Amino acid sequence: MAKRKRKSGDRKGGTSQTSIASEAKEDHKKPIYHISTLEPASEDNTQLFGTAGANRISVYELSSDGEISLLTMFVDNDAGEVYYCLAWGQPESPAQPSERGLYLAFAGLNGCLYVRHLADNVRCYRDDPMMCLIAHGGPINMIKVAPNNQNLILSASKDESIRMWSTYSGACVAVFAGGQGHTSEVLTIDLNADGTRLASAGMDNTVRVWDVDLEELKQIAESGHAALKGSYFKPKVIQAPAFVTDLSCYWAPNYIDCVQWVGELLLAKSVHEKVVMFDITKPPPRCTRESALVLQDYLLSNCNIWYLRFSVDPSFRYLAVGNMAGTVTVWDIDEAENPIAKLQYGSVGKKEQSNVTIRHCVFALHNKFVIASTDDGRIVVWKSGLELSNEHSNES
Repeated sequence: MAKRKRKSGDRKGGTSQTSIASEAKEDHKKPIYHISTLEPASEDNTQLFGTAGANRISVYELSSDGEISLLTMFVDNDAGEVYYCLAWGQPESPAQPSERGLYLAFAGLNGCLYVRHLADNVRCYRDDPMMCLIAHGGPINMIKVAPNNQNLILSASKDESIRMWSTYSGACVAVFAGGQGHTSEVLTIDLNADGTRLASAGMDNTVRVWDVDLEELKQIAESGHAALKGSYFKPKVIQAPAFVTDLSCYWAPNYIDCVQWVGELLLAKSVHEKVVMFDITKPPPRCTRESALVLQDYLLSNCNIWYLRFSVDPSFRYLAVGNMAGTVTVWDIDEAENPIAKLQYGSVGKKEQSNVTIRHCVFALHNKFVIASTDDGRIVVWKSGLELSNEHSNES
C-alpha cells in the first residue's frame, strides 16, 4: 500500500457506535440513484448535498446535528424522465471570473446533460436559462466534474462513449470512444485527484484508463470554452485508452458498475459480493493477457445486483457501500479484512426496513455522517462515529 499514505492520528480498527440522526422520504417513492455532496463543507458546519431520483433533482442542507432541510428542487416536465446522476461545480468563467459560480449538472434516461446555476443564497436556481447539452445517443449513467478545471464535465453513456463538455460554451470538446474504446454501455467513470487520468467501466466487463493530461486535449478544451454558444465545434476523438483490464484473473467477467480512484490505485465493484482494490501499473503474477494486480478485496453480502454504488470519503480513509438488506458497511480502506461499522436502517429483522435496497451512500461533514438513498425514495442520515479532528478536517 505504498501508494497511499495514512495521515498520523487516523482512526484504525474498532467498531463505531452509530445511530440514525434523521431521515426523509421524497414523495415520488422511486429509487434515488445518486447523492452528491458539495465539498468542502461550509464554515458554519453545514453541508449541501443533492439527490437524483425519478424526474427530480433535489438540493438539501445537512446541519451539524444531522438534520436535513430541503432547499430547492428541479422537476422535469417529462414525467417519464429518470435522473441517474448529478455533480457540483464551481468554476471561474474564462472571460469574467466568478460570472456564473456554483452549478449542478445532472443527467439520466433521455441522454441530455443539464447544467443549472444556483442563486447566491443556494435556496433557488438562477433565472438564467438552463444549459441542455445533447450529443449522446442513449441514457447518461454518470457524470464527473474535472477537479482541475471545473468548466469541464465528463459524461458516460449507454452509447458506449464518454464525452467531455465545456460548461461555459456548451461545446463537446472530446469523445472517448471507438477503436479500442468500450464495446457496450459505460456505467461509471472517475477522475483521479489531479484530473490527469480518467477511469471508466461498464457492461463490456472492462475497466479502461484514459490519459486526459494531453497537451492537445488541453488546447482543444480552451478552444471549446471560447466557442460560440450553439455553434458546431469539432471535438477531439480519443480511441485508445492507456490501460484495459477485465479483472478476469480474479473474478468471472460481468458488468462493472462502480469504479473510483484512491491515489494511484483503483477500486471496482461488480456483482460478485466484493469491492476490489487493484494496481494498474504492476504486471499480474499469473495471467496470459493484460490484467491488473489485485491488492485486496472488501467482502459484501446481499449485494449481488448492479447499480449499487460505493463511495470513498474525500480524504481517502474510508469506504462505504449499501446493500439490499438496508445496511451500509464501512471499512478503513487499509484494513479490508474487517469492516469498522455496519449502519443498519431500522431494527434488524424489521421487514419493511431490513428489506430496503440502498442504492448509494456518501460521507458528509468531515465523515461525521453517512447519507444513504434507497429504492423507495428515502434519505437516511447516520452518525458514523468517524468524525475527523479539526486538524484533519482542515487538511482534507
